[in-house]
Amino acid sequence: MTVGLPILVLAVWARPDRAPPSILRLTLRFSIPAALAMAALAVPIYLWYLPGPLPLARTALVTSTVFMGVALIPFLASPFESEPGPTGLGGDWRPTVLAFAMLALYGAIAATEFGRGLFGLALLPAGDIAALLAVTVVWMAAITLVRASGVADVVLRPWLS
Repeated sequence: MTVGLPILVLAVWARPDRAPPSILRLTLRFSIPAALAMAALAVPIYLWYLPGPLPLARTALVTSTVFMGVALIPFLASPFESEPGPTGLGGDWRPTVLAFAMLALYGAIAATEFGRGLFGLALLPAGDIAALLAVTVVWMAAITLVRASGVADVVLRPWLS
């Protein structure tokens, strides 16, 4: 949901251009804060569910990381021209449409017994799904604030220079 298919589709959509020499630095400036924030939320979510059945805890962990991972896709190339992503591109709605398609695909998997069985998921109550979506929105706001404030650049500068 968040790695294989989206990366393939984004690669097909990529504009042919020479990669900047700082592509690794750009990637790490984007991915390290997002991954740390994702882990900071996903682990407590898993631990919150863990006193209960293990399949439910695992499903909450998978669902939260899928939601956050899918939410990262529009950050790469913002649909808004005024807010380009780390790629420097803005005004492209295709990554946002891709994110919603991946979310719909995960929803179809999680909603069917066959899909849940195939991926070892449990059925999450609707209230739990809504709560995980709310956590994802808070996570997205935090990522946006960290990027806008430049805090990540200051913290990561010694390792990325």
